[in-house]
Amino acid sequence: MMNEYEDEEQKFVLEFSAWDKSMQGLGAVGAERPVWEGRIDRGLEKIFEFGGLARLWVIQSATGAYVRNLDMQALSGQFRLIALTNDSDYKKKLLEWWEPGNGSFRGKILFGDDEWDARTVCTDLNVAFRFFRDMYEHGDLTRDSLSQMRSPWNCPVQPGRSG
Repeated sequence: MMNEYEDEEQKFVLEFSAWDKSMQGLGAVGAERPVWEGRIDRGLEKIFEFGGLARLWVIQSATGAYVRNLDMQALSGQFRLIALTNDSDYKKKLLEWWEPGNGSFRGKILFGDDEWDARTVCTDLNVAFRFFRDMYEHGDLTRDSLSQMRSPWNCPVQPGRSG
């Protein structure tokens, strides 16, 4: 799915694809020019319900988008948000969503086959809606959204691990 926004100051083209586990052996669904209502929002809901993957990426940006793509990797009822950037610093090329605030380490959570800091796994679908809507409307993540993302190189030290 591709969407194009044109105005005097900004022009960008986005593409959206989604695959949820209820689709069984079928590949990801993607088409040009996504609309929010019924396509992106419904795709995110199904992925949250059944597990799967959604991706919204910038195909073209006149202003040089910082974020290349935003991914939602989900298991039923929980997900992780990952952004790949165009940053020249390799330590900032991948950003992960972290729950707001500087909450202390609560341990790791099993997400699929891997353990992740519990602060990087979300159970509130509205968070995914907010991030994807930001990317959909601006062709990039705004400063507010980026403030909730961290590089794996810039994460708080966990107990028993030296910084």
